[in-house]
Amino acid sequence: MDITVDRNKNIQDAVSPKGRSKVYQWQGVGYANGLISMKRKDVFAMYKRAYVVILILVAIILIEGCINPRPLPEPTPTPKTISLEARERNLEGIRLEAQGRYEEAIEAFSRATALEPDFYEAWLNNATTLEKAERYTEALASIDRAIELRPDLLYHWIQKGNLLMALERYDEAVKAFDRVLSADPANEEVKQLRALALSKMQR
Repeated sequence: MDITVDRNKNIQDAVSPKGRSKVYQWQGVGYANGLISMKRKDVFAMYKRAYVVILILVAIILIEGCINPRPLPEPTPTPKTISLEARERNLEGIRLEAQGRYEEAIEAFSRATALEPDFYEAWLNNATTLEKAERYTEALASIDRAIELRPDLLYHWIQKGNLLMALERYDEAVKAFDRVLSADPANEEVKQLRALALSKMQR
């Protein structure tokens, strides 16, 4: 069976409003498919570029780590364990000092430091109590021991400066206060103490 195509009819159908709408519909579908295809290509290209960038960054980090390896952090030193008895003697001294019983408190602190020679808190408490008892020379020896154990604690240096002031050793007191100000330049209290020591030196 032969099928004859009427070209004129096809042209008329295409030219007619109804035919034009069909043509537009097929053109629209083709355009949309083209956009989808293009978007897929763009997304694929974007992911490909991002993957390449990530690979480059990882390579740079690995190379930098091999050339300039970061040192491992130093382990934190484990503090020496203070015996329970030494701690109890230290607490006893604190209670006695708060009651104004300085001599008994000094005896308790002395027992604590005899049990634990590296117990810097007991040395500091002993120095503070000796100062209140106006035993300045002994207090200075005690705070020196606390500084030997913990030179990083600024309060130890302030205490030493105060004791040197009490002993009228003003030049040494200025040096102790300078040690504090080198680490804490904004400390107004220590600035005033230093100025007082300088004024005492000039008399």
